[in-house]
Amino acid sequence: MKKNKLSKKILAVTVALSLSAPFAVLAESPAKVVVDPGHGGHDSGALGNGLLEKNLNLKLSLMINQKLNASYVVNTRMTRDSDIYLSLNERTDFANNWGADLLVSVHHNSSGGSGYEDYIHSGNATAKDREVQNEINKEVQKVLNRYGLNNRGKKSANFHVLRESGMTSILLEILFVDNPTDAAHLRNNNFMNDMASAITLGIAQALDLPLKENASAPSIGSGGAEHASGINVQQLNGTFESTADNLNVRTGNTTQYRSLGKLNKGDKIQVTGVTSNGWYRFSFNGTTAYVSGDYLKQIASAPSTPSNGMIYGKTLSLGATGSAVKDWQRDMNTVGFKMAIDGSFGYSSRTAAIAFQKKYGLTPDGYFGPSSQQKMATLLNGSSKPAKPSKPAEPEKTEKPATSGGMIYGKTLSLGATGSAVKDWQRDMNTVGFKMAIDGSFGYGSRTAAIAFQKKHGLTPDGYFGPSSQQKMASLLNGSSKPAKPSKPAEPEKTEKPATSGGMIYGKTLSLGATGSAVKDWQRDMNTVGFKMAIDGSFGYGSRTAAIAFQKKHGLTPDGYFGPSSQQKMASLLNGSSKPSKPAEPVKTEKPATSGGMIYGKTLSLGATGSAVKDWQRDMNKVGYKMAIDGSFGYGSRTAAIAFQKKHGLTPDGYFGPASQQKMASLLK
Repeated sequence: MKKNKLSKKILAVTVALSLSAPFAVLAESPAKVVVDPGHGGHDSGALGNGLLEKNLNLKLSLMINQKLNASYVVNTRMTRDSDIYLSLNERTDFANNWGADLLVSVHHNSSGGSGYEDYIHSGNATAKDREVQNEINKEVQKVLNRYGLNNRGKKSANFHVLRESGMTSILLEILFVDNPTDAAHLRNNNFMNDMASAITLGIAQALDLPLKENASAPSIGSGGAEHASGINVQQLNGTFESTADNLNVRTGNTTQYRSLGKLNKGDKIQVTGVTSNGWYRFSFNGTTAYVSGDYLKQIASAPSTPSNGMIYGKTLSLGATGSAVKDWQRDMNTVGFKMAIDGSFGYSSRTAAIAFQKKYGLTPDGYFGPSSQQKMATLLNGSSKPAKPSKPAEPEKTEKPATSGGMIYGKTLSLGATGSAVKDWQRDMNTVGFKMAIDGSFGYGSRTAAIAFQKKHGLTPDGYFGPSSQQKMASLLNGSSKPAKPSKPAEPEKTEKPATSGGMIYGKTLSLGATGSAVKDWQRDMNTVGFKMAIDGSFGYGSRTAAIAFQKKHGLTPDGYFGPSSQQKMASLLNGSSKPSKPAEPVKTEKPATSGGMIYGKTLSLGATGSAVKDWQRDMNKVGYKMAIDGSFGYGSRTAAIAFQKKHGLTPDGYFGPASQQKMASLLK
């Protein structure tokens, strides 16, 4: 797999640590460097002395990436810039598909040792691999000398990121997280800054990276003073308001930078720029400062569209999630790029972004930033027409027949419906101003649109598109401003809850740990049939108790899993086949041992948080392990988990997985 791509000046780097470089102007296009923070998400990597390797990898990688861009003419990408999980294949595919010149994979060590080491491939290392290793190791040695640390040497191994990368590559192992002396250095920001500088210098030296105009190379011992000049900021002017208390204001655009103070909920700031990762620049007590855009909202007096075209408020890239991504996905569908609207910018979203950029002559890098968003704004505002994406022929201008009862689609449309009738409805919804995908599937997005339509036109907002809703649609499509009024107010549309194949009206079995809109719908329906409960979208122990009570009352297996038979019964109740009466008292039931025994829905381990951890902590107290119930699986929780495992003859690794949860279930019976 390994190729020596000297002619293209491309480099991908896997970071564990190293630094230094001389500087000559390149005649060809800038070198491409991929910085790869190892581990992430559920994969914490090495643990020790209160440190998680994944966090150290990300912190150091962000610093290296920032220093490269601050000082040198270079193109960089990071495999991840947040706490997400990527497989090894995804990491090397990312570098290979971009055509990187260098891949630097950053890691930290464990399992008894001390000091720094780096690796190139053991079987097919090139001269360029060895040059990169020599230059980085040479610069890192200066840092090790400064702090009195050991250099374990230049090594080789058959690691995936070295074997499967089609370019020069190196994997760095900075220090040992489980060695107390090494760990103390890893907590020292000056040490981390010096290591980032050294690795950056080594990369620059090996690739002959030219310095930017008026820029200086990073220096070891600078304490990071040079960082501020390297932050890439797009102009953006507007007044924003904090949506959270105790919001950190920092000297740079990640949480690794020093805090200058706090904003509280409602505090207003005058923003002057936005960074590529969505942090906003402003003046704080006379100092240039940055704050995360996740906790800001633009207030009414500010312009709704920034002058630089950032209509989604920040650059969207791999790993981004949330409402801004959903808005973008809807707009992508509107301009002809069909995709799921799930609020997650994954690899398929990145592919769609690149296709959009190629189509409109933009840099096809998959980062949906200012120029891409400006183009999107012009398309949505009609200033230029997108090339037609195989659009259905214009519907003939004929009147939509208002059948008896106004059922122009032949049946009530509701959650779970599919087929041509749904497609017709979706086209008509777009025609009357509700933008949505035309995929023939009435999912939760369709239900939300149906409710919005009903609210707008004074109908019962229940998400069932039946007689009254269809009559209103017919009147809109036929151009009458008002539909003929029925002689008496229309009854709320009495329609059947769709019993999909297997009776699964919520689309899936609901059980302990489930969250989201399907759970909310179930909770609303449970209230409708007489089981009073909070509508919070979270299927916790209270929800499980209510599910069991429902099942007992209706002669179903009382296991707390709200699956086909329970959902079929719910559909019959909601459709009037039987009338609910008062629910039976909640019943004491045993903890369900699910397949694999996972009663908390997932393995609990260091760093986990949320309701599943709280439930586990309550159960640990019940079986004799006194501990705080705070929903956070920290080192105290890990110690208690190990004690539980030792007591019951399980592997004492602190991961509370299937065997441990199965044992817990048997104790709680």
